[in-house]
Amino acid sequence: MSCFYEVHREQKEEAIKITVEYQSVHAGHEMQVDKLRLHQEDRRNLAALLEFGVPSTKIIENFQKKGLPTERLGILTKKDLHNVRKSFKLDKTVLPSDKQEESKKCQNCDVIQNLR
Repeated sequence: MSCFYEVHREQKEEAIKITVEYQSVHAGHEMQVDKLRLHQEDRRNLAALLEFGVPSTKIIENFQKKGLPTERLGILTKKDLHNVRKSFKLDKTVLPSDKQEESKKCQNCDVIQNLR
């Protein structure tokens, strides 16, 4: 089952009225953590880890150990990291000066040290 919505369109003379009714909570099925999006702050922190050169497998292992399976980061996948790398336009190679700059922005710098 999936969540549902209805769209109604009315046209009277020159005016068009569109109303949307939707289910604001999941109905008919359990909340699926793997279907949730990563928070933007988490995405930025993951991008910083990737830019630092931390291997994807290390990042995934670390978050799976520390995260709960009921939280999105607890079920982090390689596909998630691929998507982060793509959306932040990260290259495989990063200059050391760029890494230092990113360390200032990263809010989980202690995580970086543990992963290296």
